Amino acid sequence: MLRLAVVACVSAAALTGTALAADLPAPVPAAPAPAAVVVTAPPALFDWSGLYIGANLGFGSGDFDGLLVPTGTLPTDTPVAVADAWSGVLGGVQVGYNAQMGGIVFGAEADFAFTDIDYDIMGTGRAPGPGPLDNARAVDPATIPAGYFAHAEIDWLATVRARLGYAFDRVLPYVTGGVAFADVDITAGDDDASATDSNLHVGWTVGVGLEYAATHALSVKAEYLFVDLGEETYFDAGNAFAFETELHIGRIGINYRF
Repeated sequence: MLRLAVVACVSAAALTGTALAADLPAPVPAAPAPAAVVVTAPPALFDWSGLYIGANLGFGSGDFDGLLVPTGTLPTDTPVAVADAWSGVLGGVQVGYNAQMGGIVFGAEADFAFTDIDYDIMGTGRAPGPGPLDNARAVDPATIPAGYFAHAEIDWLATVRARLGYAFDRVLPYVTGGVAFADVDITAGDDDASATDSNLHVGWTVGVGLEYAATHALSVKAEYLFVDLGEETYFDAGNAFAFETELHIGRIGINYRF
């Protein structure tokens, strides 16, 4: 009898616990952990600073003016003024250095190029003799006595320039300006004799350019320069010839940056 009573009490307690458990709310599942936020830094802008060397190739053309002041060895007693255009290819090397502050890039560059810019004329006019030559402002072979000739050439051209630009990552437009140097040779004479004189012209140059960094070390550029080489006098001991010229130069180049 006692055993039956104990069993009945245990069964009643179990049924009561089960009923109470059924009345409890279901457990709420835990919220998932928030996903990790990955912050990616923006890509670094290209750094143009440092030393570079390179090569260039281009074409130059322009006008020249000359004034021949006779001293008795030519068949004329009045000054002869001439003007014409000349052109040719040029190519050489450059070295420079850039510094950078934010997007502003500034520095200096020096370049040296050999050229084949030259000019030839052979007189077809009247035979040499006393009297004045035509005072022409354009070189016309008929204004030069037959048998007389002249040849002018720019052996080399060099510049030392400042550069200032603003970088758009790997693209760098810039302006440039500085000093220009050129070695000019002039030969003149006739069928019997000729003379050659050479002078160093010192002038100025300004221009614009656009450079693109293809890789970390290599960049390519296109550049325009206006060059004024000033005036020099040739054949001081004979028929003095005052000569001046201006050039428009377009060129492309490649630079290697260290």
